[in-house]
Order: sequence, then C-alpha cells, then structure tokens
Amino acid sequence: MDGDLGAYMRAQIGKSGLVVMDKIWDNGFRQITSSKGPVNSPDDLKNFKIRVPASPLWTSMFKALGAGPTTINWNETYSALRRAWRSR
Repeated sequence: MDGDLGAYMRAQIGKSGLVVMDKIWDNGFRQITSSKGPVNSPDDLKNFKIRVPASPLWTSMFKALGAGPTTINWNETYSALRRAWRSR
C-alpha cells in the first residue's frame, strides 16, 4: 500500500472528499480513552489500569509506560464491558 498502487488508491479515494493517510497502519490506529480524564502523554499512563489484547507486545508496551495492563481476549470484550457497566 506504500507503493504505486497505494498512491493510486489514495488519489482515487481522495477524489470523494475523504482524507487519506499516506502510510498504512497494519495493526490499526489506537486511541486510549479514560473516564477519569484525558490521556495526553505517556506520563498520564502511570498506574493506569487498562485492558489490552492478549499479546506480549501490548502487555510489555504498557508495562514499559508504567501502566497496569490486563489482557483480555477479543471474544470476552462484550461480557467484560457489560460487567463493568453493571458495576457502576
């Protein structure tokens, strides 16, 4: 997607008025949200409890940032969110 074909596809998509990123993120764009306040910098992740995909990459990355990651399998996401919502 970073070569000539990717450039052609981005140009075609751009004609529709959509903004197309120059580079493709193979693992997707990630955004961190929290009900306790904004997450603007790595310092905001100190002692931050977060659920991450069951992957050594995600676990080690958030540990290195000072957070407390807990792994969760994708098929358990709905039930975990449901439990969290009910416990509010």
